[in-house]
Amino acid sequence: MPNRARFVIHISLLLLITLFARPAFALSPSTAELPYALSAPELSREGYFVLTAQVQSSTAEQSLWVDYAGSAQFAHVSRSYPWLGQGVADFQQITLTGFTSGDHYFRLRNAAGDVLSNVVHVRVDHYPLWQALGLFFAGLTVFMVLVVLIIANHRAASRAKVSRSKGTEHE
Repeated sequence: MPNRARFVIHISLLLLITLFARPAFALSPSTAELPYALSAPELSREGYFVLTAQVQSSTAEQSLWVDYAGSAQFAHVSRSYPWLGQGVADFQQITLTGFTSGDHYFRLRNAAGDVLSNVVHVRVDHYPLWQALGLFFAGLTVFMVLVVLIIANHRAASRAKVSRSKGTEHE
C-alpha cells in the first residue's frame, strides 16, 4: 500500500504542476516583455518633460511614434509624435512640451500600429498664477534696480571724468 499512496501523490503533484504551468504566449500583454521600456517623470510642474526609451529585447530598427491619450486605456489617441531617427539607436530621449494641467498617457508604437512599450503616466500640475506673477514681479524689481544702479554709476563716472579733465585744463 505505501507504494500505491506514493504513486497517487506523485501523480497528483504532476497534475497540479501541469495545470499551473503556462507557456510564454499565454501571458497577458501586461506581463509579456515588450521591445521598449518607456519612462518619464511622474510629475511636471512646468508642462514639459522628457520621455526616455530603452531597448528591452532585440528588435529591428523601425520608425517609432509616441501616442498620446487622456486615459490609460488609449480608447482615443489624441496625438502622435514621431520619434526622431530609426528607433532608439539614434535618440533615446524626446522632449514634449505645451501640456496643460492634468493626467497624460504615452506609449510607443511602430508605423503599423503595433504597441511596442509600456504605458507611461505623467501628471502636469502647473504652479498657481499668484506664485508665477509674484516671481515675475520680484524678478522685474531686481532687474529695474540693476538698471537704475548701472545708469547712476555710469553718470557718476562720466561726471568724475569730466571734472578731472577740466581740472587738468586749468593747470
